[in-house]
Parts: sequence; C-alpha cells; structure tokens
Amino acid sequence: MLEAELPPELAPQLVRDAVLTAVPGIKLTRVELDIDDGEVVFNVDGRLGKKKIELRIAADGTVLNAELPLALVPRVILQAARNAVPGIDLDDEVDLKTRDGEVVYDFKGEVGDQDYELRISEAGVVLRVEVDGELQKIEPQEVAPQEGLEF
Repeated sequence: MLEAELPPELAPQLVRDAVLTAVPGIKLTRVELDIDDGEVVFNVDGRLGKKKIELRIAADGTVLNAELPLALVPRVILQAARNAVPGIDLDDEVDLKTRDGEVVYDFKGEVGDQDYELRISEAGVVLRVEVDGELQKIEPQEVAPQEGLEF
C-alpha cells in the first residue's frame, strides 16, 4: 500500500471536479492519494463553512463515499426518506456511497424512541429500512422527480 499527501491544488482535475460537484462551494484542505493492490483512491477533506466534510474519490472521478450535510441532499431523495418514515427527525449528516455503479444515500434518524436507518437510491427508491437494527419489509416505490427540483 502506498500513501502520499498532495497539496489540494495538485490533485487531478477530475478528482477536484468530482468533489466540487458533490459538495458545491467546498474548500479543499487535504488530499491523500492511496494506492492499494493497484486501486487508486483519493481521500479528500474539506470545509463548507464551519462543517468538515470527508470524501473518497476513485481515480475516474467516482464519489465512492462522502459524508454530506443534510442540506446538500437532493430534494427528491430527502422527500423519499421523509415519505418512507413520516415524522422522522433525520440526522444532520448523510452518507453518500457508490457501490457497483449505483449511488445510494444512507440516512439515520428517529421517531419517538425508535432509531431508523434508511437507504435511498439516486432515483428516489427506498431500498432499505431498519428500525432499532431490524430490517423491515418494504415495498420499494419510486418518487417521480418534479420539474424545478434542485439541491
């Protein structure tokens, strides 16, 4: 395994573009290059206001993992989470992950004294719901995007 820290301005443009697309307005503070078994990954730290954000970016610009503030989650995804569990109080951070080419958002939240974990696809499909650590049977439903919806 090889690790090397880079000045943010020397990170590949593809990586910087991926970070700025995932988190508009982020200021890069640290970039680390990791090469493990031929796989090249960039671990990127940045700040958005006072909030620290961490991302893992593949060499091709794919966002492998990012901890995002709730405010940066697309509205259609956020609405799908709220529709899946009415009245949920969502945590302030959401994990964005890309696995096998699919982007998913992992939410945590609570309703009363019950803890929820939700996984929502990029298309707004509820893929997984856990209540107090127990997987719930769900009927996935797609939330149709509406015109004018933005981040």
